Amino acid sequence: MCLLHEAIAIAVECLDTDFQQRPEMSDVLSRVQIIAAAQSIRSKLTVGGNNEPSQLTAPTPVNHTAKTLLTTVSNISMEELETITRNFSRDFFIGEGTYGRVFLVVLKDGHQIAVKKLYQSKEILVQVATVSGMHKHENVVQLLRYFIEGERRVLAYEYSARGSLHDILH
Repeated sequence: MCLLHEAIAIAVECLDTDFQQRPEMSDVLSRVQIIAAAQSIRSKLTVGGNNEPSQLTAPTPVNHTAKTLLTTVSNISMEELETITRNFSRDFFIGEGTYGRVFLVVLKDGHQIAVKKLYQSKEILVQVATVSGMHKHENVVQLLRYFIEGERRVLAYEYSARGSLHDILH
């Protein structure tokens, strides 16, 4: 569902003739923030606002190995994600965090990426938009690709061989 359709769906719910079926304003605000965050992410990953896949320069990798990460980044389809993770197979599973399960994938060109299949959380998109808006920093992995459709949300980050922030701090 496109973002405009999601916004219209919220408006329709707010106009429900049965007052008890209308969403709470806090829920409406949260959902609108998600739409705004998703739009922010999409606009950063779209060239010229024409909904074509983008070609952005990838950041410097966190692990600073001889290999460099992808030089271009583009939107990714759920079909491609399911193919490279073999339908999110346990063979690729490397961990689980607060927001989802993480899979390590080696792309055809030999580069490694961490694919995070997110739990159904409305707040996560707001947080992703915040983090993706931060300046590039060697200690923050960069969002490379994403897939957002309804409740299905998957993010692809550069892979850090050093592990998660929790692993590093503990």
